[in-house]
Amino acid sequence: MKANPFTATPIRALVFALLSTAMMAVGAQDPARRATAAAPDRPNTCFVSCETQPTRSRAVRSSQFVSPATGYRAYVEVTAIAPDPKEIEIQDAPRCSNTSKLYISTPKSKDHSLAFQQDPTSQQLGNGLKISDWSADGRTLALELCLWQYDGDGGGKTVLVYMADRGRAIRPNLHRIVSRHFGKDCAVRLDEIRGFTPSNQIVIKIGDYTDPSEYGPQRNAACLGKDGGLWALNWLKQTVRRLPGDYQVRRFGTEDLQCRRGHVLP
Repeated sequence: MKANPFTATPIRALVFALLSTAMMAVGAQDPARRATAAAPDRPNTCFVSCETQPTRSRAVRSSQFVSPATGYRAYVEVTAIAPDPKEIEIQDAPRCSNTSKLYISTPKSKDHSLAFQQDPTSQQLGNGLKISDWSADGRTLALELCLWQYDGDGGGKTVLVYMADRGRAIRPNLHRIVSRHFGKDCAVRLDEIRGFTPSNQIVIKIGDYTDPSEYGPQRNAACLGKDGGLWALNWLKQTVRRLPGDYQVRRFGTEDLQCRRGHVLP
């Protein structure tokens, strides 16, 4: 049985949280169930794998997300490249590897250009991108950047912010921001990006990361409580604030569901 790529390994996710890469460990969740839970017309671009039957390379493109406020348009494309069929059964042979790309078109152009690219690394051959929404002012796009290792038992995701008016992508360090808010070291997992507040802050669902392993839970790093809850992330000021439990997230962008579904590459 293949290991779940979104299940946290002992201490690995906490180590990532302490690094400046701002990767946040995700609690155990079956990627297949995650895909089923998504809207039926929306492809799952967070987890794209070539490990199908038979193993084949695949490419999946998202819907196009449009900002009515500015006219910016965006989509992501994730490609999973399969190894040479002759090498699949060889021990320690190369595995599938992913490349995720974000494309943006400006209000003055109908053509999309590459704005961000996540390449595979030896430690994290799997990756994906999931668009959440455009901000209320139409200048910022929030995405989930998903990272994992094929045939591994760990994975995680973090916030990716693309500032369209500056042509720049950044990854806020949630561990550092939340730790500063509470005045102590916090181990944080990112569950989901819900969208934006009317004041252009990113609405995130986060929780404490706990590692019930042979080393024991990191109770000293728990800051958010049992439910974690919704928080507003101001990535420019590097701050967070807790939102009410009944907070309703508004959608500021529109989504064109006429997208290319997952397909097999030649």
